[in-house]
Amino acid sequence: MKQNTTRYDTNRKIKQILVSHSTDLTRIFFSFSGKTARFSGRFLKTSGQEMKFEEVDTLCRSLTNLAEIRFLNFDMDDWAISAGLGAMNIVKKSVPSSDASDARKVHKIDTPESVEDVLKDEFGG
Repeated sequence: MKQNTTRYDTNRKIKQILVSHSTDLTRIFFSFSGKTARFSGRFLKTSGQEMKFEEVDTLCRSLTNLAEIRFLNFDMDDWAISAGLGAMNIVKKSVPSSDASDARKVHKIDTPESVEDVLKDEFGG
C-alpha cells in the first residue's frame, strides 16, 4: 500500500537537499504547497560565500528530482531562476555591495509637523 507524502515530509526533503549543498538556511526561505515549492532570499553557503552558478544549478536539479515537486518558483535576491517543465534558466543578478536585506529595513523620516498640523491642513481646521 502506497503511503501519501505529507507537506511536512516534502519540506523536510527540501531542507535535506539545501543542507547537503551547504546552503545557509538563515538566508533562504522556502515552502511547499500543492505541487509547488517556493524559494526566496539568497543562495549563500554556510561559510558565508556566495554560491557559484554550478552550485545553484546542481541544487536546483536536485530539487527537480523530488517526485512531489512539479513546479519551482524562485524570488531570489541574487539569482533570476525560471523553471518550467523540462527547462530551467539561471542567471546571476547584480547585487549591490550593501546587503539586500538592508533595503527592507524601516526608515523613519522626522518631520517638524505634528499630527494636528497635518489634520488642520487636510480638513481646513
